[in-house]
Amino acid sequence: MRMRRLTAWLLLSIACALPSPKAEAQSGEMPLTVTAIDGPGWGEDRRRVRQEDIARGVNFVDCENASDTWIEFTLAPGSVTVQALDLWIGVGAETCQSSSSRTPPSETCQRVGYIQLGGSTGSAPDPDEDNVVAIGLDAVLAAGEYSFCDFGAAVSTVNFFFVADNENFRGDVGTIEANHWRILPVKFDAGPPNAPTFKDGDYAGDREVVVEWNPVTAGGSETTRYRVYVEPRGCDGGSGALVGGGRPPIDVTEAFTRSERITGTSFAVRLSNLGLEIGESAAVYVTAMDEAYNESNLSEPICVTRVPTAGFCAAYEAAEGEPCPSSCSTVGGSPSSVLWLSAFLGLVAVYTHRRRFAR
Repeated sequence: MRMRRLTAWLLLSIACALPSPKAEAQSGEMPLTVTAIDGPGWGEDRRRVRQEDIARGVNFVDCENASDTWIEFTLAPGSVTVQALDLWIGVGAETCQSSSSRTPPSETCQRVGYIQLGGSTGSAPDPDEDNVVAIGLDAVLAAGEYSFCDFGAAVSTVNFFFVADNENFRGDVGTIEANHWRILPVKFDAGPPNAPTFKDGDYAGDREVVVEWNPVTAGGSETTRYRVYVEPRGCDGGSGALVGGGRPPIDVTEAFTRSERITGTSFAVRLSNLGLEIGESAAVYVTAMDEAYNESNLSEPICVTRVPTAGFCAAYEAAEGEPCPSSCSTVGGSPSSVLWLSAFLGLVAVYTHRRRFAR
C-alpha cells in the first residue's frame, strides 16, 4: 500500500513539474470593438451605432454601394498603446489566426492594409476620434475574390484580424502579446426577401384607401417589415422614379412618399393629402424588409383612385351631426360599391325618420 502511494506521489510530482500545454488562443485581448456601420441609406438605415443594429451586420444596399460604406472600430483609450493596426480578413470559419493562413502561396486570408489609428482605408473618411479606424467596404472587397456581398448570397461571417504595430504580420500570434491582436467577426447578409404582392381589391375612395398585400417570410424566425411607396399620379404618367420589380430608391425625393417600417400587411393611403383631383390615380408599391434592413425589390404597382363620395358623407353628417368617419369614405365607385352606398343611404334615411318621430 505504501509503495503504491509513493508511486502515485512521484507521478503527480513529475506531472506538476512538466510545463502545461499552451492552449490555442481564440481571440486576442486588445480592447478593440465594432462601434458603427455607416452605409448609403438615410436616418437609422445609414449610421448604425446601437449594438442590436450592428449585430444585424452589413446588408445588400451597403454592398451595392461599397464606396459609401465603412465599418468603424474603436480602441478603448488608456488600456494599451497602439499607433497602427495591420488588418487581414477571413471568411466563415477562417479567423486568420494561424501563420499558414497568412503565408503565400496557399494563404486563406487576405490582407487589407496597415492603418494608422485615427485613419481609414478605401473611400471611408478619416474618423473624428484618434482612437478609431474606419475600414472602407470597397477596400475589403478589393482584397480578394468574394461572394458574400453578391445579391442573394447566404449569410456569412467575415472575421477582421487586427495586429497592433506590426505591418504585414505573418507570424504566430503566440509570439506577440495578447493585448496586441484581436479577431472581430462582422455579419454580412446580402439576401433581400421576395417582393410582396397586393391582394385583389377595389382600391378607390375619397379621403383614404386601405391597401392590402400578402405576407412575405424573410427566413427563419425573422420579423418581416414592410414599406409602402406612393407616387402621386404615377398611374397617369408620373415621374418614373419608381418601377415595379426594380430596386427601391435609397433617397426619398419629392416624386414619391415612403412609409416607415410597417409590421402589418395593410396601409391607409390618404388620398386627401396627395393633391389628387376626382378621377385621378396614384401608384402604390410595397416592399418587404428583413432584420438586416435588406429591402426587397418593389412590387408591381396598383392604382388607387379618388372618386366622389361627398353625397354619402353629406347624408351621414346631416343625420348624425358629426364628421363622416374616414372608413366611410373608402367606398369605391364600382357597381357593387354603388349598391352598398344606396342601401346605406336608405338605412340612414330610415334611422333619421325614426329619431325624428320618436321626438
